Amino acid sequence: KKSEEISHDLDIPLRVVQRSLQLWNEIGDVVRDPREYATLGRPKLLSAIACEYMMKLLDRNPDMYLNEIALELSETLGLDPALSTIHRTLDLLGYTTKKLSKTALERCEATRQAFLFRIGDELPERLVFTDESAVNVLTTY
Repeated sequence: KKSEEISHDLDIPLRVVQRSLQLWNEIGDVVRDPREYATLGRPKLLSAIACEYMMKLLDRNPDMYLNEIALELSETLGLDPALSTIHRTLDLLGYTTKKLSKTALERCEATRQAFLFRIGDELPERLVFTDESAVNVLTTY
């Protein structure tokens, strides 16, 4: 059959049929060896060593910012990647990004330390903790 007929019968684009036939004629298979795919495309800016180093950094400190990772890469490996490069590499490595919650964003370490200093002498039995999810606004006023 002709490529056009195969394309029509299988309801797939003509170019897919043409490439499959070309690959079959070249290597005798319709799928390349997956190891060849690693050499295709644009070369990676960060080496395997840099990727491994970033993964170890994030294992030790999972909430590092991109600029902190860039600083570590610069100081230890002498690399100066853009933040977008680090982000894309982490994405390819399977890391996900998290957004800071409003509570975490508003948290002030100095205020927390002052509170801990002030409350440190109190007995645990005297402490009561609540959060906004446990407060019924209709009954508190």
